[in-house]
Formats: sequence, C-alpha cells, structure tokens
Amino acid sequence: MLRIVFDNVQGQGDLSADEEGHDTTQALETAVLLSLLCDQRARDEDNVAEGQDRRGWWADAYSFVDNDLWGSRLWLLERAKANTGTLLFAREAAEESLQWMIEDGIAREVQVETSWVEGRKGFMRILVRVFRPDQLAPQLVGPWEVYYAQ
Repeated sequence: MLRIVFDNVQGQGDLSADEEGHDTTQALETAVLLSLLCDQRARDEDNVAEGQDRRGWWADAYSFVDNDLWGSRLWLLERAKANTGTLLFAREAAEESLQWMIEDGIAREVQVETSWVEGRKGFMRILVRVFRPDQLAPQLVGPWEVYYAQ
C-alpha cells in the first residue's frame, strides 16, 4: 500500500513507499486523507457555476450501494470566503466523507475540527479524531493545513 504524506508548509500531499513498494505504517491517515482530498461529485443543490465540472469519481456510477460517493465536497470551497460559514461547511463535508469508516466498522465515532490558520490567509486547519471500536482514546489524524478560501 502506498502512503500519502502531507506537507503543511506546501499544503499538499505526496506518495511514499518503502523499498519494497509499500508502506502500511500510516494506513488510517492515508484512508482519511484520501477521503478528504479526493473530489466527490457536486450535488444538485451545491453552488457550482454553469458549465463547471461537477467532478467526482467515475467508479461511483458502478457502486453497489445507492448514493455511495467517494471523496469529499471540500473542493467546493476553492472560491469561498474565509468566514465561520465556510468552517462549518468544511467540518460537515469532512464528517460526511468519513462516515464510511463508521459504517464499515473501522471507527465507532469520527470527530472533525476546522479552524483558520493564524498568519496564513485562506489556509484551513483540519483535525480528525478517529475513535476505534476497540480503543477508549481517539487516534488523532492530522492536523493538516490546506488552502481553501480567499
């Protein structure tokens, strides 16, 4: 399995693997990053400019579960204003994209915190807490600093 390593200074992720071509040391973090940073298809009610690509993953069309969409709608924040409403949408979109972890039994609860990064205009900090079914304390995943808003 490839691992995604996120660089907060650059605000982007990169792939990592050991000499044998795999790295499973951060499987949970990689699963969370893929869920958050892959683009889910925009809904009909989402504010997308006419003619703009609605994005999404091609394989969603072949899902065995109705409305089982991969990724998150965080990409919709690319032109959002840096305000409280944007933070609220980001938290809800992140929680929605991680819901599969609860449904699949990987987590009993997932909590997301969003905040603006002081001194980095437009950068949002996302912190995820994953409560595993067999553990009392949550496993912290992140925080990541991602540029989203203007």
